[in-house]
Amino acid sequence: MTSERFQMLQQNGGVIDLSDRAKFRLSGGDRVRYLNGQVTNDVRKAKADESVYACVTNLKGRIEGDVLIHTGSDGESLLLDAEPGLREALAMRLERYIIADDVELADVTDEWRLFHFFGATAEMERLSAIKTKGRLGGIGLDVWFRASAPTPAFDCDVVTADEAETLRICNGVPKWPLELNSE
Repeated sequence: MTSERFQMLQQNGGVIDLSDRAKFRLSGGDRVRYLNGQVTNDVRKAKADESVYACVTNLKGRIEGDVLIHTGSDGESLLLDAEPGLREALAMRLERYIIADDVELADVTDEWRLFHFFGATAEMERLSAIKTKGRLGGIGLDVWFRASAPTPAFDCDVVTADEAETLRICNGVPKWPLELNSE
């Protein structure tokens, strides 16, 4: 990425297609209590319009992945997204500890597309979406679209995966498993 492009994205923002991320839905009456026992942040703070960042840990407190969590639009579920490489491992890890809890875990990766808007884009002002902190070091918006819906046209710069990686690194945001892992 050129320094001009970097400065433009830092100043004006853009949108990143994160549809390849692993996406899960937790439902059931014990979903919040259950997930609170699995992650490092207070799941009760998650809302339909604001996400909570957390690490999934094992019994010894070792990190097994990181997720963004928010309440589903139905108010009866939690939606999580994680790095694509965590799809199978995280599903097995979360499923393993559902024993007597009223919780159902569903992998909804293929059902939803995910876009992240950041910076001063016009799109951020017109969208009602989930406010996230930390994807690129600042506040942004996540928008989930059904995979069956046509990709909408956005009135902002579309950021490539390589550009998003450069922005992430320059803003000091750790990524699983590169800077954030079980070690």
